Amino acid sequence: MNTGLPGIDEVSVMLSTVRSLQKTFPIPLQIDSGNPAVLEKAIRYYNGKPLINSVNGKEQVMRDIFPIVRKYGGVVIGLTLDENGIPSTAEGRLAIARKIVETAALCGIERKNIIIDALTLTISSQQKEAMEAVRALQLIKDELQVKTILGVSNISFGLPRRELINAAFLASALSNGLDACIINPLSSQIMAVYYAYRALAGFDENCLEYIEKYMHSETDDSATNAVIPVSKPVIRPSDRENACGNADLRAIIINGMKGQAREAAGLLLETKTPLEIIDEYIVPALDEVGKDFEEGRKFLPSSS
Repeated sequence: MNTGLPGIDEVSVMLSTVRSLQKTFPIPLQIDSGNPAVLEKAIRYYNGKPLINSVNGKEQVMRDIFPIVRKYGGVVIGLTLDENGIPSTAEGRLAIARKIVETAALCGIERKNIIIDALTLTISSQQKEAMEAVRALQLIKDELQVKTILGVSNISFGLPRRELINAAFLASALSNGLDACIINPLSSQIMAVYYAYRALAGFDENCLEYIEKYMHSETDDSATNAVIPVSKPVIRPSDRENACGNADLRAIIINGMKGQAREAAGLLLETKTPLEIIDEYIVPALDEVGKDFEEGRKFLPSSS
């Protein structure tokens, strides 16, 4: 729960929200605010042990938040980012997680009260770095022995059929040490991965949860198995090949081929002016991409 809106008394609203929710629901709350005073007020009046979201590797943030966690208790989420942003590698995120855990220990906070978020990046804009979060999970578990968490759905932002990507990512993360996941519990695909993993990992004793959930399911693909390669994609002829062959800048832009755009534009500059290239190639290509996006035929990468 986060009550941070412009123009309000966030401390007062947070306190009333905590009280109202605890009167209604018997489950724990995750309290989220970028204002330490708001967090302290909420935790002081919270009944039980809250999940505090969050701290990160920035020195000032740790100095502000850890004394509050120590004073009132609770479990704190540590984000693997610092003054330099989010590291692109798993090793970089491990280094920040190590700093968070060591600083927390100096403040008297035990490892059992720390959950590290290795931070999920979207594959639509940061494909090479996105899976580093999964690799970081195992490194963090092996070295620091703390719990881990990820916002699973961030992985698929900007893509169609997001639940397919989310489910595959969740399965990979769980297999590499993920302890808690921020997911959509109303997604049948996500929950299928959840129940299947619990059965496979032995958390679901005798697979009783899984059996109860799916014993009456009408879908069974066990008789239609096939060997499908994962590591190498199937190469098919496409507009991308045509675009590479004839240096058509318009097709290159439409297909998102950043690597070929500079070369194609350079060739066109031998016979056309920059304005002609913009009018004849770039603008028509952007118009077509925009139309396809509006009609759901194209999905544009995004970083948030």
